[in-house]
Amino acid sequence: MELVLRYREALDWIHGLGRFGINPGLERVSALLHLLDNPHHKVCFVHIAGTNGKGSTAAMLASILRASGYCTGLYTSPYLLSFTNRMAVNGSDVAREDLVELVDLVRPLVERIGAEGRLGQPTEFEVVTVLAMLYFARRQVDLVVLETGLGGRLDATNVVNPLVSIITNVSLDHMEVLGDTVEAIAGEKAGIIKRGIPLLTASDDQRVLEVIQSRCLQMGAAFYRVISSPKACLTKTFGNPAYALQSVAEHGQEFAYCGFQWQKHNLFIPLRGVYQVSNAATALAAAELLAEKGFEFTDARVRQGLAETNWPGRLEL
Repeated sequence: MELVLRYREALDWIHGLGRFGINPGLERVSALLHLLDNPHHKVCFVHIAGTNGKGSTAAMLASILRASGYCTGLYTSPYLLSFTNRMAVNGSDVAREDLVELVDLVRPLVERIGAEGRLGQPTEFEVVTVLAMLYFARRQVDLVVLETGLGGRLDATNVVNPLVSIITNVSLDHMEVLGDTVEAIAGEKAGIIKRGIPLLTASDDQRVLEVIQSRCLQMGAAFYRVISSPKACLTKTFGNPAYALQSVAEHGQEFAYCGFQWQKHNLFIPLRGVYQVSNAATALAAAELLAEKGFEFTDARVRQGLAETNWPGRLEL
C-alpha cells in the first residue's frame, strides 16, 4: 500500500510539472544531467525523430536488438496504458519502485534549478527524459532506442550523441512550436543530426530531403534514404536500403528487404498498415549500420525480432 501511495505521489509531482508547459531548449536538461554525473554519457543510443512512425520504428529496432541478445532500452512517448510504458528495458516497463526511487533522487535537483531561476523551471518532458537516462545507465543497457518528444533540435532528448540518427518522415505537425512550413519543420527535426553520425530517413518529400541532405553535408554525416523499390529487392541492387511489400493478412504482413549488405525475403511483422513496412525497413537499415559498429545480428534473430514486435494500439484488432 505504501508503494502505491508513493508511486501516485511521484506521478502527481511529474504531471504537476506540466503546468510549466513546453519550453524548448537543452540548458535545463543538460544542467540536471550534469548534476547526476551525466548518465547519458554511459549509454549508447539510436536517436529517432519524425512526424509519424517514430514509435513503431523504435519498437521494431528494439525488438531486433533484444532478440539478438543485447540489453536494450526503449524510450517513447506518449504512453498508452501506464506511465511506466515510457521507459522499458528488454520489453519490460520500469518497475514502480524503481521510478519512485528515481523521482526521490531527481526531485530535489529539479526544485533547486527551478528556485535558482537562471535557467527556468524544468518541464515535465525534460524531467521524464532525465529519469529515463538515469534508469538506463543504472541498468547498464547495451543500447537505448530513443524517440524524440517534439521536433528535434531543441528536444530534451537531443543531448545524446548517438551511433545512428533516424528521421522517419516529416509533415506539418506542432506548427505552433516547430514552424508553419514543411521545410521549417524538417529543419527542426534535422537538428538531431550530429557530426559524423550516419542519418537514415524514409521521407519521400523532396523538400524535406533537400533540408536533411543539406544538414548532413554541413555536419559531415552520411545520408541514406530508405525507399520502396520492388525492383531493387528482386535484382539485389545494393545501395540505399529498399523494401517491397509481399503479402498482407489479418495477422500481419510479409515484405522483402535489400539493404547495404543484407537481402531478405518473407520477413514478417505483426503490425498492420502498409506504412509499417517502411518503418520495419528503416529499423533493418539501422541494424545494418549498427553492425558496422560492432553489433552482431544473424538472419534468424533479425526475423525473430521483427516477428515478436509488440506495439499495441496501432491498427490493433
